[in-house]
Amino acid sequence: MVTSLGAKIICFVMRQMKYFLGVKITAQGSENLNTKGPYMVVANHQSILDFLVIAELYPGRCVVLTKKEMMYMGPLGFTLWITKFIFVDRNNKRSARDTMDHIARTLLQHNLRVWVYPEGTRNRTATMLPFKRGVFSVAVKAQIPIIPVVTSYYQQPPNLKDGQRPFWCRDKWTIQILPKIETRGLGTEDVPALADSTRKLMLDTFNEISGHIVLGKDTRD
Repeated sequence: MVTSLGAKIICFVMRQMKYFLGVKITAQGSENLNTKGPYMVVANHQSILDFLVIAELYPGRCVVLTKKEMMYMGPLGFTLWITKFIFVDRNNKRSARDTMDHIARTLLQHNLRVWVYPEGTRNRTATMLPFKRGVFSVAVKAQIPIIPVVTSYYQQPPNLKDGQRPFWCRDKWTIQILPKIETRGLGTEDVPALADSTRKLMLDTFNEISGHIVLGKDTRD
């Protein structure tokens, strides 16, 4: 069960980090997170600093799916553990599958939301990696809506000159929360198309809100 009060307190503390890092965050479409009942947030993953996005938007009764290695990152890992992050062992397919099945069973039972990164790992390029289909299988199995969350590109170009600010000191990040995508009535056979169409929608949004910062487009779409 999610400790909502504890999670809210920790998110409040984490939100203060943006002032220390010089990050200004603008969130658009926050009303789309007001959906009642359980749902799945799918977000693009750029770096460990994406925790600022979670802290900014935390919708309540939300658990975050992350890789097991994060558990061993000292104080950060402890913080994730006490806020009920769900750790997935990506190197153990059976364990990962059991974890996903558990999520599908408990989302509806406890009226939870789950935050996932379908790329499966951090991506420092100005595009999105292919999406893992497992998280979409969970959404379809539980028949819960998907809410895409896209954060603009905040990595600096590789040809920085000495003395320029590091990647985590961009002036502004834009977060776009898109309308929910219904999965009710979909079956296992629909999962690949759902994953692909969600990625395309998010990639188009990513390119739009990143503007001139984006150096390379994904030509596969």
